[in-house]
Amino acid sequence: MRVVSGEAAIARDLTAEGVAAGGFASVGCRGCLLDAGRWYFEVRLLTAGCMQLGWADAGYLGNAETGDGVGDGPHSWAYDGWRQYRWHDGHREWGARWAPGDVVGVGCDLDAGTVSFYLNGRGEEVGMGVAFEGVRPAGGLWPCASFNRRERVRFNLGHRGFAFPPPPGGYRPVVERVREVTAAFAALRERLAGR
Repeated sequence: MRVVSGEAAIARDLTAEGVAAGGFASVGCRGCLLDAGRWYFEVRLLTAGCMQLGWADAGYLGNAETGDGVGDGPHSWAYDGWRQYRWHDGHREWGARWAPGDVVGVGCDLDAGTVSFYLNGRGEEVGMGVAFEGVRPAGGLWPCASFNRRERVRFNLGHRGFAFPPPPGGYRPVVERVREVTAAFAALRERLAGR
């Protein structure tokens, strides 16, 4: 997890917070591109103001100063429960209103081309579920969030138990890909050191 644009603080437990001068900061797992399969992570809202949570692809840059966060352009997809919008190169009314302490489940099915969101484990029954269809990311997707200063979230990529089960159908925790990427880099480092 790292800062993508603007200024934010990220703690070891993956709590991310916008700092005073950070604009609409974005954080995410940019080095963890998911290119096939079904993936899932959760975000616990420690505050519940202006935030956009979701997925970005390899073309996403973000710009905290202009307010361009995840979902604001063609390379990202997001849910915003404060304003009750879904975001992808613009916004449309969608989804349930969130509150501090809520858990947002974030899923993608790259084979079917869908992005889904859940609020406290609930989907369609509260106006959530599949938010986007026909998703064709450039180079794969990675978890991303954008938020105003003083907004705080805690990511759970699956490195600890999820608060709510992932949707049915074989969704894998994002941490599995993080571990694969980490192991591949470690093996490469060992090979290069052995030369």
